[in-house]
Amino acid sequence: MRKIEVARLIAHKITYQWFGNAISSSRWSFFWLHDGLATLFGEEAIVKTLNNSEILDFFIVQNQYESLHLDDYFKMNPPLMNNLSEINSLFSFPCCIKVPIVLRMLKNAITDKAFRSGIHTYLHQHMFKSVTFYEFWLIQVVTAESYGYHITDKFLNWILYEHYPFLKWTQNGSFYVELAQASDFSTLHYGNWWMRINVIVKSSSGQSYKTRQTLERHASIFALVIQGDMIIVDIQQTGYYRFEYSDENWHKIAHYLNSSEYKNVSAINRAKIIDDACYFTIARKFNIRRAMDILTFWKITNYLRQEINYVAWYPMFKMFEYLSTLIPFSEHTIGTFIKQKLKELLVGPFEILIVSLEHLPENDLTICLKQEIFKWAYTLRHSPCLEMAQRKLLMHYKNPASINSPEWKEWAFCKGLLKANMSVWNIVKYRWMKNKQYELLPYLACTRDPSIILEYLPYSFIWNNKNI
Repeated sequence: MRKIEVARLIAHKITYQWFGNAISSSRWSFFWLHDGLATLFGEEAIVKTLNNSEILDFFIVQNQYESLHLDDYFKMNPPLMNNLSEINSLFSFPCCIKVPIVLRMLKNAITDKAFRSGIHTYLHQHMFKSVTFYEFWLIQVVTAESYGYHITDKFLNWILYEHYPFLKWTQNGSFYVELAQASDFSTLHYGNWWMRINVIVKSSSGQSYKTRQTLERHASIFALVIQGDMIIVDIQQTGYYRFEYSDENWHKIAHYLNSSEYKNVSAINRAKIIDDACYFTIARKFNIRRAMDILTFWKITNYLRQEINYVAWYPMFKMFEYLSTLIPFSEHTIGTFIKQKLKELLVGPFEILIVSLEHLPENDLTICLKQEIFKWAYTLRHSPCLEMAQRKLLMHYKNPASINSPEWKEWAFCKGLLKANMSVWNIVKYRWMKNKQYELLPYLACTRDPSIILEYLPYSFIWNNKNI
């Protein structure tokens, strides 16, 4: 993950030479456009350089997850201020994280070819000039028209309106459905976001088809026969909203994902389903009307037992982090129940990763998946994980080159010593004493054996005196 983060930073800086330096914003309040374009094309450059399309899926899921969750509490819209005294506030919060998402929505609405053509025209006409956002928008509208696509000015509501919409799908008779948008933020009464929605309809016979609908009013009613069928919103590279399915459809989605056909749903869409399910389940805690039943949530997330795609797992790892702070995994009833349910989700991927360790592609996302699965398996005290860590620790002493990553070394030492007996603990202690490897000393405290702790205390004082 560190390599991806560094590549992301470098790619953004290089791309910004075109959008931030070759063309300058006439006002500080428009700097977000070029920053967003640099992020968008920088991420695409990384994907092509590393030759891994899954990395783009990860960028899309991560950007949407972070922005949607921040947008619940903060104003994530691009700043429109003109007062020089407020310039510092432009850099005080990552308010531009939403911009690449909106740009991807625009690209999806008018096609990649039309979008890139508009970018080329924009760079050619305004090179070394000072421009506003509206010059960029006008060029995109005109270019889209030349390709046969009409983009309305209502699209700009995505940068004018605060927060994001909730979409609700309702069956209206046997042949019509209603797609409505609303906001759960009581201080604002928006309801006219412009968007194009791609819907996948899967019938019980196994057949499926897609339909695309444009929504620019509060609600739209259109003909679609889905009696008894399952629907899934295909967000592709866009979809800055929460989608509220009916209870019946949530159960159908859960059933489908728990089947062997779950990979027919793209990793981005699987991640979106998990993210929305997590959101609506947490909403139950705050008595929000869209709250999801906890049993439905566990049915949906249960499919993760067979999931080994880091992109699809990403929102659930974030849910793990949230739950670990909200409800500590203690011995009381609720904590024990949640701990057990989360542990059950990890068992399948953990075993798959152990068995297929040599057969899985060794890329950055696979490494991230291993680290997260093993980290949470250890945190939740999954016995096979603790035993494997101990084996890795002993293997490391026989062959030090077997672990060359600092992260894996820390995992093997600390987790391996958690349930280690005195003989294993002494192996590490003697290595420390023989070679004066003081960096090993903190790991000795990872044990849970009281008798070993008593053995450890005198050495900790030696280590403290060494560092004074």
